[in-house]
Amino acid sequence: MNNLQLSRSNLNRFAHWGPFLSIVIYKFITLTTLYFTELWWPCFGSLGGFLNNALFLTLFVISFSCYLKSVIAGPGFLPLKWKPNLEEDEQYLQFCRICDGYKAPRVHHCHKCNRCVLKMDHHCPWLNTCVGYSNHPSFVIFIFISIIASIQSSILLLKTLLLVLAQYGHRVLIYFPLKLTLLWITAFGLAVCLILTLSLLLYIQLKYVLKNCTNIEDWIVGKAISRREQDPSLPPFIYPYNLGPINNIKTVNFSILNW
Repeated sequence: MNNLQLSRSNLNRFAHWGPFLSIVIYKFITLTTLYFTELWWPCFGSLGGFLNNALFLTLFVISFSCYLKSVIAGPGFLPLKWKPNLEEDEQYLQFCRICDGYKAPRVHHCHKCNRCVLKMDHHCPWLNTCVGYSNHPSFVIFIFISIIASIQSSILLLKTLLLVLAQYGHRVLIYFPLKLTLLWITAFGLAVCLILTLSLLLYIQLKYVLKNCTNIEDWIVGKAISRREQDPSLPPFIYPYNLGPINNIKTVNFSILNW
């Protein structure tokens, strides 16, 4: 993480219910899935068991690393008291009284972060910071890999339940007391919830990536179009950052190796 600034303010983002619950839930699902899978498909019992665990743990490491980077790197903040190089450009920019500086293009002030954020998409309580220019790539990768890991987790947990149900009236292979039942229900429920919520979030984020816009900019564009529908005399609104789907994707660096 040589490009990350591990300052106290960055690390203090973990002292919040959002990152705390995110880490607890993620580790709970991971450890519970590994435990139940070990009951019927031990890691060192067969090649398939080993590869299954290796894949699951690899997905966990990648997604968790992307989550940590999203929190620690942050969205990227505009320097306080920022001004454009050319004084005549100031007339085209908004002024932020809180940051005591001008807002660069695609910059918005976050009242929770109390800073002007570069290419701000939204403030995420689960990160305890905004999603913006610096952490948007790692955030999208985190969502994508987490969905795959959650699908694998739910399949393995469901297979465990099917094996337990199939053994009634036969020799008991997997002992499933009440405590383990409650543990299974909680883990499976959380995994399914993650699949549903993160899939919706991934759809929204990919839509923004393909259009090279953010949540805030999408709202602004919608408002501008609505205003022109009400008043056809207004000149057509042209969103200046849409370069086409391929070029829009290229503007986002999805490499997790550029730390």
